[in-house]
Amino acid sequence: MKERGKYIAFMDLLVTTLFASMYIGNRMHGDDVSWILFDSMYILLAGYFLLRFLLCLNNRIFNYLTLFTVQIWAIIEGIKGVMQIIGMLPSNNELFVCTGSFNNPGPYGGFLALAASVSFAVIACYGRDSLGQWYKVLYFRIQRIVSYSCLLLCLILIPSTQSRAALVALAACAVLYVCIDVRARSFIRKYWFLPVIVIALVVIMVTMFKKQSAGGRLFISRMNCRTMLDNGLRGVGGGHYPEAYGKTQIAYFRDRISFADGTLTYDAADKDRLRADNPNAAFNDYLQMGIEYGLWTMLLFVAVILAALCNLVFTRSPLSYGLVAMLVFALFSYPLSLWQFRIMSVVFMASGSVRDVGGRSIGRVVFTLVMTLVMLLVSFTKADGLMKRHNAEKQWEEERFFFSSGDYESYEYCCSQLYPEMKHNYPFLYEYAYSLFMNGKLSKSEDNVEQAMRLCCNSLLFNLLGDIHKAQERPDEAEQDYMNAFYVLPDRLYPLSRLARLYYDNGDTIKFRNIVDCIKRFRPRVESASTRQIRAEVDELAAGIE
Repeated sequence: MKERGKYIAFMDLLVTTLFASMYIGNRMHGDDVSWILFDSMYILLAGYFLLRFLLCLNNRIFNYLTLFTVQIWAIIEGIKGVMQIIGMLPSNNELFVCTGSFNNPGPYGGFLALAASVSFAVIACYGRDSLGQWYKVLYFRIQRIVSYSCLLLCLILIPSTQSRAALVALAACAVLYVCIDVRARSFIRKYWFLPVIVIALVVIMVTMFKKQSAGGRLFISRMNCRTMLDNGLRGVGGGHYPEAYGKTQIAYFRDRISFADGTLTYDAADKDRLRADNPNAAFNDYLQMGIEYGLWTMLLFVAVILAALCNLVFTRSPLSYGLVAMLVFALFSYPLSLWQFRIMSVVFMASGSVRDVGGRSIGRVVFTLVMTLVMLLVSFTKADGLMKRHNAEKQWEEERFFFSSGDYESYEYCCSQLYPEMKHNYPFLYEYAYSLFMNGKLSKSEDNVEQAMRLCCNSLLFNLLGDIHKAQERPDEAEQDYMNAFYVLPDRLYPLSRLARLYYDNGDTIKFRNIVDCIKRFRPRVESASTRQIRAEVDELAAGIE
């Protein structure tokens, strides 16, 4: 069946408008770093139109292939997780046993929840009809085997990730199933107490498990909203979320904590002080997009994913369950910062752009083919820079042992070679600046710290900047730097110890005694060997004064 007069689907228009809005946002508020990070968007848009072109050629076949590919991918991820648990493969994070190909178990759990939701939908709703020609019967049998394998593997591994957001995402998919499936609604009416028990258990697990972390996430959400409002809903540019968040948190605690002659005054019962963190991501992709690109782009992004979801539900696609899982997971984590979820978002948007099953419009085929070729051409022009940055990051990871071993001269030389391709990476800039500082190159070190602080207001950066200003005999600026380091993370003792050392070296006895008293009474988030060591070092300085 061919359609006439439809050259561009509504979804294509929304996706293109979203891309244009992000581009304009970078033009208005971004910088070189924003454009470096934006290069990957051209490749994602090219992937979207390529998949759209294939779906326009034959929607049914390529939908089946897409679904099968997602499940096979999830099975491979699951096998990696199992091998990490039994010790056959190393984890990508030394603090956690099971991370798959991710660097953190949380996003890994979210990906498994997405795949489990899709597999459940195939089994429960979309894999019942196995009658017809022999190849259709074979396909449905293979599909069910793959779906059961994927679902079982994901459900076994999700608890090992300890991801609360993944459990909430699964619960959201269960709600979607009840809303769509007639048999499920009948079952719920008959056994209404079962979902009540399940919901109660999920709420208890989410709120009580890692309770302190839950409080910290709520505080981050509050700061995210303040950050968006403080920037007038305009956006700060792509890649500048950590900087904007840090500035907001500094202003927030500066109003609640005061320094006067070295005396630290704060509310000891203030739970926010103990919940504060210095995140690199918003743990809510919608708010992060609003902070970086503005309210309009955030609303446009929500419109795009809701349009895709409506189309997937209308066509009864199993991918609708995966999209719901990802959308819910994005409320509590940072999936769209990771390439695995970015690929899945392209799959969901492209699959959700077609509502007719088997229909084909020649105009849309031509439009998507032209857009695919154009975006691939643009992507090729960006590919060289992306590969250079990727290779530079790999080389940096290999050479970081110089930094950890204290060979700062060798590390400084390595960083100077990688700097042109790594100037968008603030951990790299911090380590480069620290090496320069240790080698006595104070002015150049200060320049790198200030460049890093245009990307992230990190407590480490403020502490290093304070050390630089102290070495340059600029004590007033050093004092302010250490205070800002404390405002960023007001549950840490280290910035206070740097202040004590500054006052001690400057011979400011009054401020030194005051800050020593504060350190003795100070309650950190966690009392550890390092905090006890800091107190001992400060006591040793105080003994010298007395």
